[in-house]
Amino acid sequence: MKGPDGNPLAGMAPAALQQGRYVARRIRAMARGLSYPDFRFRDKGQMATIGRRRAILQSGRIKFGGFAPWMSWLLVHIYYLTGFRSRTFVVLQWAWSYFSYGRGARLIVGKAWRFYGDDDSMRP
Repeated sequence: MKGPDGNPLAGMAPAALQQGRYVARRIRAMARGLSYPDFRFRDKGQMATIGRRRAILQSGRIKFGGFAPWMSWLLVHIYYLTGFRSRTFVVLQWAWSYFSYGRGARLIVGKAWRFYGDDDSMRP
């Protein structure tokens, strides 16, 4: 769907969650023969972790980084998980990784990896 500026919304969770709720409510209204207002995206801001105990947060004109946004990022992500078991498992997994200095997912690329452009003459 398009945002208020006419550009497509980013394919990220906040937009997808809002669109999913909107579509469900609109289908329910249509089944009852009722009209439903057009979709309006509400930008709640953005968060991203940038290191151990560090994150950035942007919501409207507010922008800040550090430990508080990192804790907020953790809480928001746990909140949106479905079910007590999922939340508990993720909290335990994150805690273990935090205290054991474990790393998350890693990209494994073989030594023979190379970028080949459109020129096939350089392929082995």
